[in-house]
Amino acid sequence: MFAERMFRHKKQTGPSEGEFLELAMRVIVDETPKSDTFEIWSDDKRLFKDQIELMKQGAFAVIAGHGLGSLTIALMEHRWSAVDTPDWLFKYGTKVCVGEALQELQDRSVQ
Repeated sequence: MFAERMFRHKKQTGPSEGEFLELAMRVIVDETPKSDTFEIWSDDKRLFKDQIELMKQGAFAVIAGHGLGSLTIALMEHRWSAVDTPDWLFKYGTKVCVGEALQELQDRSVQ
């Protein structure tokens, strides 16, 4: 069972300046007991280690105590402005994607 979500943020901060971030994530439930994982499925290698670490922190903050089984959180696609996008936005965007996907999975498991 899996759910996909997309986060999009665009904010004009000045003339010819702005923040931009798009994340597409998939949350997969595996009923086999193992540890939760965060994977990068995107081929784009422009992400910095700090940004990846912030996304992991955002994902694991949301999934703590979910009770659905083992989860894999996968970053499928991402686009962002390397110039103006603040790093904290990666953590926030991941929290939004994973939180909404997890809610959908929990709703489905109840039905």
